[in-house]
Order: sequence, then C-alpha cells, then structure tokens
Amino acid sequence: MADDKLRREFNAAFGSDDDLDVDRMLARVRGAAAQRSRRRRWFTAVAPLAAAALSIAVLLLVRVALPDNSAPKTLLATPTPSVSPALQTLHVGQWYRHVVNDVTTPSGVVHVGGVWVIRLSSTTRGVIEIHSSPEFNSGALRYDAGRDTWVVTALTRYCGGKSGTYDIEERGTALILTHVDDPCTVRAATLDNNVFLPLTDPSQLMG
Repeated sequence: MADDKLRREFNAAFGSDDDLDVDRMLARVRGAAAQRSRRRRWFTAVAPLAAAALSIAVLLLVRVALPDNSAPKTLLATPTPSVSPALQTLHVGQWYRHVVNDVTTPSGVVHVGGVWVIRLSSTTRGVIEIHSSPEFNSGALRYDAGRDTWVVTALTRYCGGKSGTYDIEERGTALILTHVDDPCTVRAATLDNNVFLPLTDPSQLMG
C-alpha cells in the first residue's frame, strides 16, 4: 500500500512518463532508508563501547599525571651542621700546668715559671692565669670565628703587646694548645704542644 501511495504521489508530481522507472526510484529510496537505519543501529551499539574506552583512557592519563603516593619515598638526609675543629670538643672547665722553662730570645734567656691555669668560661672565651709569678701577668683567650682559631694574649710583657693564635683541643681530659702563628718566642715555647691537666683541687696549684 505504501508503494502504491508513493507511485501516485510521484506521478502527481512528475507525471506518468513511461521513461521514468518508478519502481527503480522507489528501490533506491528504500535502500537509502535501510542504510540509514543500519547506521543508526551501528552507532547505537558502538556508542557505549566508545564511551567506556574514552573513560578508561582518561583514567589512565590521570593516573600517569598524578604522583604515586603508594610508592616508597626516599627521605633526604638532614645535613648535620658542621662544627669548627677548634670548637668540636671544648667545654667549660679549668686546666693547669707547672711551667719551668728557659727560653732563649734575641735579648737573652728568659726563665718562665709558675703554675699556668687556663679557665674557659664558655666555648669561645677564657683566661690564662699565671700563679706564683706575678711578673708575667695574666692573659686572655678568645675564639676568632673568622680565622677559626684562638687568640691568646698571655705574656704581653715579653711579646711587645702582640697576640698569638693557637688551636685548642681536648684529648681525653687534657687540654692541648697547638701553635698556629705567634711572633712571641717565649709564649710559643711555653704553650705549644704542652699538656694542661684538669684542675680539680686547689692543692694542684702548690709547688
């Protein structure tokens, strides 16, 4: 019935010329309609699969882009603050040494004696006391961070008011000064590589 209706409408629009093959034209129309119907069914079937594939692709891209929090993290070691060699082992305390020393200088022999006491009131400051020999006077020690060494001003009477520089370290319980730069021969000969022992009792100052 549909074909007869289409033929009537076609003849009304274009006439009933026998040269026009109405059946062939109708076949073409039906074929085009069937092809469009197949395409719609194909798109209807494929669309969910395409959407699922797209969703999976998006998830993979997001996973690659985001950091993997489950992976073990390598913790960077916190650097240990460096400590100056001159300050590594020093602590507040007092040490002594009995000095009996003859030092030859350009002006003659100088006899250095007495009980020398080093007192550190902090890790950067201290004094040198010379007991029983008041002519030598006392002196001071201070840490010079710029030069990473200790400045010593003892024996200024024999050193022309000049200071010397020394490294100071504790070896066990003893305190040892090592000459770095000292223009004063008397002071360097008295202090360089000589052992000062812990002062724990006033009787150690006798003698």
